[in-house]
Amino acid sequence: VKEGDHVISFWKRNSYFPATLGPFDKETRCFHILFDDGDEADIEYSVIAKDVVPAADEIGVGSRVLFAQGQWQGQPRWHEGVVEHVIYDAEGRPLYSGRHLHWGNLVHNSFRGACETFSDLPIDGLRVFSNIFAALG
Repeated sequence: VKEGDHVISFWKRNSYFPATLGPFDKETRCFHILFDDGDEADIEYSVIAKDVVPAADEIGVGSRVLFAQGQWQGQPRWHEGVVEHVIYDAEGRPLYSGRHLHWGNLVHNSFRGACETFSDLPIDGLRVFSNIFAALG
């Protein structure tokens, strides 16, 4: 990831939202984040995912992922989860199922459509986290 990339970034209450990366501070290991709704924050690299569909070999059982579930003020609301099962549709495309990693810490009633699990999501419904080596370039 690099400055200017569109990402899904941690915000608060274990929720993630669409944003654009600002500068990276190597000392704090944080990016300055410009959220699509106008908010800004300095966010540690480990809770930022580039907003691109991952390759199938990047996700398997046990993978830490982001998945979209619900909205907040018209913005997709993403959550951190773990893949527990992978099945394949009739055309051989993988479908991923799993659970929230922080379900007990969510404000469950704060958004419509909240569910402890996600089921049979195609790969374009997931994002994977970046790593520090990519951030340091």
